Amino acid sequence: MVRSNTTFRYTKSGAEGLLKNKKAYVIITSGVTKKDSDIDFFSEYIRHILGFIGIKDLTFIDSSGIGHNETKVLSLANKAIMAILNRTNQIKSNEYKGYLLL
Repeated sequence: MVRSNTTFRYTKSGAEGLLKNKKAYVIITSGVTKKDSDIDFFSEYIRHILGFIGIKDLTFIDSSGIGHNETKVLSLANKAIMAILNRTNQIKSNEYKGYLLL
């Protein structure tokens, strides 16, 4: 993902991300570590890495804590994905069968 002269380049003023004006949807899943908890290192790490290559517009889909309540967590993640797809006109509501692709 971080590749010199592909996703970033070095200039006289430092590194420059080459993937500007792009949007990323990041699905986070874990057994028990909740997003934005004291022990969640992944969210800030991925925000930093994507920012380094120029992607600043991030939407996190949180399916963390799946070990506590799998059904509820997956249901909420599915709803979040469906809302994104509907907003971006990628899929019609009646075509979505409830599958969560990770």
